[in-house]
Amino acid sequence: MGTTEDGAQGTIEADWLLNDACNLKCLYCFGSGTAKPARAGRRRVDPARYLDFFNATGKIWRLHLTGGEPFLYPGFVELCNVLSRGHLLSLNSNLSSARVRDFAETVDPSRVEYLHCSLHLQERDRLGSWQMLENNLSALVSRNFRVFASQVMTPESFAAFPAAAERLAELGVALLPKALRGLFEGKWYPHSYSEREKALFCTLSEEAEANVTPALNRQIVTVNPLRDREFLNGFPLFRGTPCGAGTQFVTIYSNGDIFRCGRSHLLGNIERGRFTPLRPGTPCDSSYCPYFCLRYSEKLKSASGAAPILLQTPPPVYLQTISGLLRKGKKALKQRLR
Repeated sequence: MGTTEDGAQGTIEADWLLNDACNLKCLYCFGSGTAKPARAGRRRVDPARYLDFFNATGKIWRLHLTGGEPFLYPGFVELCNVLSRGHLLSLNSNLSSARVRDFAETVDPSRVEYLHCSLHLQERDRLGSWQMLENNLSALVSRNFRVFASQVMTPESFAAFPAAAERLAELGVALLPKALRGLFEGKWYPHSYSEREKALFCTLSEEAEANVTPALNRQIVTVNPLRDREFLNGFPLFRGTPCGAGTQFVTIYSNGDIFRCGRSHLLGNIERGRFTPLRPGTPCDSSYCPYFCLRYSEKLKSASGAAPILLQTPPPVYLQTISGLLRKGKKALKQRLR
């Protein structure tokens, strides 16, 4: 099993996309549940091999496990149990699986920084899966896992949010509003939020922050929807700014490929036992996920109060139209391949 080039001690965070399958069909999702659970992951692997790889790098890894829906990944609970012996975990999941209770009973909560539950209200109501969610959340909270939930704020979500937040609060889980981004129902978000919706979003976000347990602070949670209220007119442009991606943060895909950020700069592969990080401060050359950019880019750290921060603007209408057509075409193709 290979190691990093310098074998230096330290920590590194990874956004690990284990699969692209999901059991929900959210209209705003890039995947929209087009993959069957049977295709949820690759062949089942020996978790000990992965643990050996991460140990051999000489670093402590903060592994953010996501997908798709990670609980559809074959042997997911066993994978978490093994990896948590030497490294820290965080999860992004809709928690709509019977395996969640197995996770709660098997994995040491002190090795899990947090679980982020994606609520998806419309799908939750459509499938009638509230009871399973509440049972799973109760199992996690009772075993002292740090859990919070978020709701992607489509226009119709604003009316339903308060009741859902109250329902989760009874279980000891805070619900955070999450900004809608990209094309949805012919409009580009977050720019298409009305001024009233932006104001309400900020109010809901501030109320939610007051209810989040102190353990779930901004130092721990990377994928933090509480920051969305700062950027309802667009996220900063990070391209060209020195960034910790490639040294302090990487992306891992289901085939084991390790990239700097998104699919920029292949740095190695878990299966082949190789990982060579970049030099610190390499300028950003991609646009992957604003949450990671906000954490690792030097842009906001070095910005002065007098210097305005340029924000992303909506693409021209014709590009929005093309984006919508490509998305529909991708969905149709996936449906035909099912």
